[in-house]
Amino acid sequence: MDEWNNREPVPGDPGPLAETEIETPPIEAPAPTEEDAPPAPDEAPPAPEETPTEAPRPSAWRELVSWVLWMVIPVAVVLLLNTFVFKLVRVSGDSMFPTLHNRDILVVWQLGAPEQGDIVVFHEGGAYLVKRMIAGEGQTVVIDYLSNDVFVDDARLDETYINRAEDDPMEDKGETVFDVPAGCIFVMGDNRNHSADSRSHIGYIDVDRVVGPAILHIPLGRWLESIGR
Repeated sequence: MDEWNNREPVPGDPGPLAETEIETPPIEAPAPTEEDAPPAPDEAPPAPEETPTEAPRPSAWRELVSWVLWMVIPVAVVLLLNTFVFKLVRVSGDSMFPTLHNRDILVVWQLGAPEQGDIVVFHEGGAYLVKRMIAGEGQTVVIDYLSNDVFVDDARLDETYINRAEDDPMEDKGETVFDVPAGCIFVMGDNRNHSADSRSHIGYIDVDRVVGPAILHIPLGRWLESIGR
């Protein structure tokens, strides 16, 4: 080994063997793509696209039931109110003229008790009658046909509502003193000479027959008269 290493180099001789260095080109990693890049910390990952779907339509049967309910419920409410709370009554005749006209409409409050001076509706022979309450149970009514005045418990009523267009708005109809019994009311029409009321065969009205006081007057009859109908 020493001799080989100490000998002089000969032209063309490659010389002593030396370690060969092989240069390996560096392997570059592929650049990350947008798909591989992690999401930024402040950015939420994109939501997957949703395909819009059409809401299921209700069946024809369900639509029919819905329409029926929309029609039946309001009618049922009106019927219940008309049966237990309000009552629509049409005036028939002229016994309450000039306050009420024939074919006028009254809204009656069935949950309230009438008071003296109220227009009341009550049952009479399967029909509704409309009169004015003059007195209640235990009171005494005195009618002075000469002065056309009515007294209740010795107090004269200020009856601006009666039909005073006639020369004698209250003709003599016999009895002038009425003691109202318990559980009854005494009624008269505003058109005194053209009214069948407590002065005549109708007599005292039992409170069980009273529908209630009128709380709203719709002058339909007066409107119809004004247009000649």
